Amino acid sequence: MSPTPVVICVDLESDATVPDRTGNKLWSGCTVTHRILSDLRPRAAAASGEMARFAWFVRMDPSVGDVHGSPEWPARELDEQLRDAREHGDGIGLHVHASRWDDSRSAYVSDFADQAWIAHCVKTGFQAFVNSFGRSPTTFRFGNHWMNDATWKLLEELGVRVDVTVEPGVRMRAHVHSGEPLTGSLPGYFDVPRVPYRPTSGDFRRPAKARTEGPWILPISSAPLRDEVPDPSGALSMATRAPELGNASYRTLSLSIDPTEFATVAHRCLRSIDHPVLVCPLRTDMVLDRRVERVRANLEWLLALTKSRRIMFSTAEAAIEVRERCCPN
Repeated sequence: MSPTPVVICVDLESDATVPDRTGNKLWSGCTVTHRILSDLRPRAAAASGEMARFAWFVRMDPSVGDVHGSPEWPARELDEQLRDAREHGDGIGLHVHASRWDDSRSAYVSDFADQAWIAHCVKTGFQAFVNSFGRSPTTFRFGNHWMNDATWKLLEELGVRVDVTVEPGVRMRAHVHSGEPLTGSLPGYFDVPRVPYRPTSGDFRRPAKARTEGPWILPISSAPLRDEVPDPSGALSMATRAPELGNASYRTLSLSIDPTEFATVAHRCLRSIDHPVLVCPLRTDMVLDRRVERVRANLEWLLALTKSRRIMFSTAEAAIEVRERCCPN
């Protein structure tokens, strides 16, 4: 039986929730997160019988350049941690936000209304990644679960193999969790699959039925906190097909959520999806307050899962390989 991949997706970011030109410029959460996962690694390998690998996504975008002098700064600042990650076979990908300085507000704004700016942020991040690591990133995460068809097309053109942005069950919103001002709106994903898929041309939310080449979307794991309608395809039930789910409260499997909710969401993903992949995001600022205890508890829960299920702590690309072997079509 193939193992169930568990992908710990770490967004390497500053300690400030919103970019800060004059105040908090520390990235100490990255060091704390690296220490937590380094302690977990040998225990996870011993429990699962598989090498434990993680997925790190380095934030590199214009706002990082504004604050630190260059979008390449994180690769230099975090060189020791990133070198250790590479030596252990971890995945190193790119993380980008669309933060833009607004003189009229004297603040950064998540500018999703300007597609040219979004493209600039992505291209800036890619160039910084190439300059820092000598290669293009093959895995990618956009901040605030942002994605649209134009951005997906650009990522495909730039050679991304796996995107880990989409959060099934999340509805369209007009604000970001950080409180950063926003232009435009954040997309909704109520009807996207909860399993890895290759998107159809022109609509990144829809899986292509017979596509055998091209990049993958690896969705963040999610489930409603109350009973869901079984769907043997693993796709998220749509409100139009299941009206009783119209107001269901979906939660993503973030490592910072309440441990009881984490276990509920994880169990529902494991129970309702054939050959599931558990994809758990974590921002590095989340280990700098009380949420760190939730993070530790949820990692312990995943470790304990090895007693009842064969799992592997995996990179995003390795998880796709496992899924392809299980479900070639």
